[in-house]
Amino acid sequence: MRFSYRYAIAALFVMTIFASCNLSKFPIDDPAIVKIDEHMIGKWREDRDSTIFTITRQDNLHYFINYRNRKKKMSEILPAFLSEVDNNWFLNIQYKEKEVKGYLFLKIINVNAAYDLLTIAMVKDTMLQHLKSASEVREYVKTNLNKPSFYGDTIKLRKLIQSNLSIYPINDPAKIKVDARLAGKWKVKEKEGSNAIYTFAIKDNYHYSVSIGNDKKKNAEKHTAFLSEVNYSWFMNFYSETYDDEGYKFYRFVGADPSYNKVTMVTVKDTSFKYLNSVNDVRSLVIKYLNDPEFYGDTLLMNRAK
Repeated sequence: MRFSYRYAIAALFVMTIFASCNLSKFPIDDPAIVKIDEHMIGKWREDRDSTIFTITRQDNLHYFINYRNRKKKMSEILPAFLSEVDNNWFLNIQYKEKEVKGYLFLKIINVNAAYDLLTIAMVKDTMLQHLKSASEVREYVKTNLNKPSFYGDTIKLRKLIQSNLSIYPINDPAKIKVDARLAGKWKVKEKEGSNAIYTFAIKDNYHYSVSIGNDKKKNAEKHTAFLSEVNYSWFMNFYSETYDDEGYKFYRFVGADPSYNKVTMVTVKDTSFKYLNSVNDVRSLVIKYLNDPEFYGDTLLMNRAK
């Protein structure tokens, strides 16, 4: 989730956490006692910022929050959990890096009925660092609960809904070297009748750069892709470089003709990837349903373009 004042959240994390000016040495509850809210699991973003916040389940009481800004090459995974104070909800975000450690608190001000829009504010009071126990922190938060000066600016986060995208790839890092035979342009007939053009270029020993466009799109979508092997079956991991809100989409490699002028792949349509918490979980799900026809969607017939 986004933890910011008026500026980009990633910048605020750097300024606030590393300065440790409003980190508390103790959480509001110790140990955590409030069960996680499943609705919070997923990806979140404020429209004006390119940082993506991915919330996953650690256990029944704890989350992991992964914030990542690919443009600024920033990434961090932070443990978190919920606390309730007089019917108000707070996220306790734990940070630990060398000598800088403590808790950052976010108040959940409002959530809409669809649970795809959150309004939050960060607790900015600098007195938190002087408190000596979780009970003192709880009492201090309770005392200042309704004081506007206790919080920073409010931020609205929208949930990024992608039904069949995965937060994690099948392998991380990529382990299978590129197949040079895939390089080039490929025509794919789309449902509406137009021809999509998939252009594969070798990016490095393990990755392809893939652009996808057609005669109706002025600007091609840019992707990074790489191969994974699962029980002697081959999958392509696609990650969008055009849209920061996308995760990984998987295609199973079905086969190719001897001359490699025709390639067949099928999309993986399972919608449960977005709930998984690790690369191992993704790989296990693929293994479990590897031979289940319901796991797959549309067939992608690729013909080499002349």
